[in-house]
Amino acid sequence: MDALHAYQQGLAALQQACQQPGDQQPEEQQPCSEQLAKCLAILLNNSAAACLGFGAYESARAYAHLALRRAPRDATTLLHLAKALDGLGRYSEAADACEAHLNALARQLQSSNSNSNSSGFRLAVTAAFTDGQRFLQSLRQRAAEAERGEYNEAGMAREAAASTTPRLERHADFIGPVQVADAGEGRGRILVTSQPVRAGQLLLAMRADALCYDSEVPASFHPPPGQQRSRAHLQLARQLPAAAVASSRLAARLSYLHANGNPVPPLPDVQECGFVPAAARHGAATGGDAERLQAGPAAVAAEEVAVAARAYAAAVAAGTSASQQARYAWTRGLLQTTWRDQLSADSQLLDGICATNVFETNPRLPAEQPATGGSSTGAAAVAALETEAGGSGLWTLAAYFNHACLDNTERYFLGDFLFVRASRDLPAGAEVTITYLNPLMSFRERARALEKRGFACGCELCSGEIEWRRRQPEKAAQEADLLDCYRVLQAQIAEEEADSSPTSSATSSTSSGSSPATPAFLSTHPEQRARRRRLATRLQELLSGLRDATRGRVWRAAALYRPYVQLAELLQSCGDFQEAAEAYEEAFGSLAQQRDGDDAAAAGAADNHDHVSTTGPLLAGEAAAAAAVAAAAVVGDRQLLSPGSAVLVAVKAAVAWSLVGPAPRFGGDGITWQEQERRREAAKQRTRLWEATARGLWCRYFGGNQELFEARFAVSLRRLRE
Repeated sequence: MDALHAYQQGLAALQQACQQPGDQQPEEQQPCSEQLAKCLAILLNNSAAACLGFGAYESARAYAHLALRRAPRDATTLLHLAKALDGLGRYSEAADACEAHLNALARQLQSSNSNSNSSGFRLAVTAAFTDGQRFLQSLRQRAAEAERGEYNEAGMAREAAASTTPRLERHADFIGPVQVADAGEGRGRILVTSQPVRAGQLLLAMRADALCYDSEVPASFHPPPGQQRSRAHLQLARQLPAAAVASSRLAARLSYLHANGNPVPPLPDVQECGFVPAAARHGAATGGDAERLQAGPAAVAAEEVAVAARAYAAAVAAGTSASQQARYAWTRGLLQTTWRDQLSADSQLLDGICATNVFETNPRLPAEQPATGGSSTGAAAVAALETEAGGSGLWTLAAYFNHACLDNTERYFLGDFLFVRASRDLPAGAEVTITYLNPLMSFRERARALEKRGFACGCELCSGEIEWRRRQPEKAAQEADLLDCYRVLQAQIAEEEADSSPTSSATSSTSSGSSPATPAFLSTHPEQRARRRRLATRLQELLSGLRDATRGRVWRAAALYRPYVQLAELLQSCGDFQEAAEAYEEAFGSLAQQRDGDDAAAAGAADNHDHVSTTGPLLAGEAAAAAAVAAAAVVGDRQLLSPGSAVLVAVKAAVAWSLVGPAPRFGGDGITWQEQERRREAAKQRTRLWEATARGLWCRYFGGNQELFEARFAVSLRRLRE
């Protein structure tokens, strides 16, 4: 700031000198004018550099434009302009400026080649050129992200995995075809689509505005007794006042968020909050100051003085109190001054905003969680998933999403980045919703959880449940009784699993001489397998009753999904792989919207698998097409209650089918060799179907990055290739 002040004084003196009429003859004035012009360009360029030092990017841009008016090909000034535009989020313009910077450096290198005494200069320019190339690459990456929503999600996942507190600062936010709107009828603000969107389309990808990871909470911090919020959530609320004072953008974004018990604020100012959609970013016009400077030599001198003065005033304001630019934050009282004229923030209001709008850093992308019994590979996979950083954060634009248990989006986190994709086709003007909780919870569990938040859900899932209970009270009572029985059985299954710890399983596997190729989830004790088989039989009987009790309902996942998955795991541990695979298919079917005469989504797969099977490795495009066909064959146009669970259970079904043979290493069952081969081939077809289905759903709901899919399901996919 002191340097900028000194440069501004120098600029004022030079501009005054340029305007003073001299006694020199015209032929004597010209060299002086050129010298003054060079000095002005240097001071303007240095002013731009000073502004970059404390984040006054708009002022830096204005100073750089003024300097380039006098020295259009100056490499350093072009770099300062590129950095200023980068800071303003104008990445394509920044890339253009960076390319001009590289061209200027290339000219310097070319001219230095003719001078044998400039080896040191050439080395310096070469190093600057290399740095500029890297900067240009990063600008093009951010332009692709911010303007087109093109992210390397596999690379971002690797970045996030490399840290216990990942903050992906090198990536740009993307705001797709969504905007904040007034819901009317006292419902507050909502997010709506600004144009028609397709299922799987990226709507939003943004870094957290404020975030605290679990590992960042001081060990000495102890929440008050009876506090329901997490330690990371409470620590975040403690950090917000200082963060809001330090950042005008954060203060502005927070000021428009609702806090329970307070009046609903107005719609957020797009420019003040920086919620500029990608469509507006792409091809954004250059700032007005630069346009006015094209007026010609006669107007330049007067315009320079005015632009430099505005740039200086804006830089001083930004440097001394960035939060002065957050106008509504002052109006609302979020920002205020103390009696000593010190800037402060209303910690009580910020605590309410945090309590109302915070997100935990979940759900994650779907991923396997294999049993580890004796498998070091499985243990490593589980450990990798468990180290994914958890925490609490504020993603201020995402805070305008309203809740629906049956939402129309799928969201997930990569480090501190939140991604939101449409889970179905939506017309322009449609409200975009997310779910605040697991939709596979029972209706009563969801209702209790939402009651704590102060509202009841009226989505299709909840209203359908209420209507079903009204029309079918006997079946509803039967379902409730059966689910109570399931909870008792679930406790017995958990007790059985606790008696079979991974360590004891690994030891028994070694002592019994079982094959090292035996899957880790396969129980090797005959008595243990017999106990599990009895539990599986009881669970099958219970599921038969649940299927009858829920027949005719549009959504049955809350009653059927978990029991079927647990049944499949029991059967798989007993070596009954085909029955396990069929149970996984039933679990998958329970996630899909049901229709009249339609008992399970998996039923359709049996008739269609021949049309989507593959006989060898496919090219990326062919594989994607086959995956899309498979997903369409199994799901059709039905909505899935939990796409992430659907991907996971499809992978599990593929693994279970891959173990059906019966393979010689698991022993025969008295059937003929020809029948074994027929079963094996049919199982291979089902394996390929369900793997393709999982990949197809990944493409539809999670962006389709196959490298990321391979990483999330590495253990299962290796098993499929065995």
